[in-house]
Parts: sequence; structure tokens; C-alpha cells
Amino acid sequence: MLVSRRSGADPEQLRAHRRHHRVSRPALAAASAAAEKNATDVRILDLGDLLGITDFFVLASAANDRQLRTVAEEIERRLAETGRKPRRREGTKDTGWMLLDYGDIVVHAFTEEQRAYYSLELLWSDAPKVPFDGRAAATVSTAPSAGGGSGSGQAE
Repeated sequence: MLVSRRSGADPEQLRAHRRHHRVSRPALAAASAAAEKNATDVRILDLGDLLGITDFFVLASAANDRQLRTVAEEIERRLAETGRKPRRREGTKDTGWMLLDYGDIVVHAFTEEQRAYYSLELLWSDAPKVPFDGRAAATVSTAPSAGGGSGSGQAE
């Protein structure tokens, strides 16, 4: 959907559209990095209108602690390429859950058992899901767009 002043969209709709496209590119990059390391059930939840502390959750499952560490390291590496570093890290590979807090994006990587236990999708079931199919990994660019910031487009 194209949203612009010419389309008659109200200013609030324009702001929400711009925020979604600006921030979702790094979220897609994080999801793609997880998928490339064979994480399963990778999902992006748009919490921008539901939660005041972040805009997106990226959720991913790993088969074991070793893969969990690999997934988290790849996400950090990929986002570091664009100058983004997590504000905070929580959990360890031994806890079965790792959190990377980038402010606008919070990545939750779990072992399958911890993912089922915390059940964040159920907790945030009213959050819109950002379309992502693990095959988009090679097409998502994390480079900032010509408009600056963290990007103004979204891979679909």
C-alpha cells in the first residue's frame, strides 16, 4: 500500500507508515540473519502501537544452546555492519534464551523449549505480524537508504 499526502492519508497514518518502513528494515535484517543460521519459526511482531519501549520483536528458535549462540552472534554481526550495537544483552546460551535490545528492536532468540515456555506470541497475540519468509534473507539490505537513518524501504 502506497501512503502519501497525495493519497489523502491523514498525518498520523503517514507517521505510522514512515516509522514502520524506517524501523522494519533492521528487524528484517535481524530475522534474515537468524534464518541464515537455520533458526526456526522466525517471526517479527510490530509492537509500535502496543508497547512504549520498543517497536518490533524479532523471535527465533534454535535447536540447541550452540545454535542459539550462533544465531545471536550472526544477528549482532549483521546489524553491526550498519553501525547498530545492542544497548543491552540478557541471557546466555546456558539459559536457553538470549535477548538483544536495540531500542527500536528487541531480538528474542530461544531454544525450542524456552520458546514454548515463554510463549511471547500468545502474550502479544494482538500485535500485527510483519511479513517474513526465511527465504528473503538474501534480498534484505541493511545499508541505510539515501534518505539517511536506518532505511526507508522494506523488503517484502
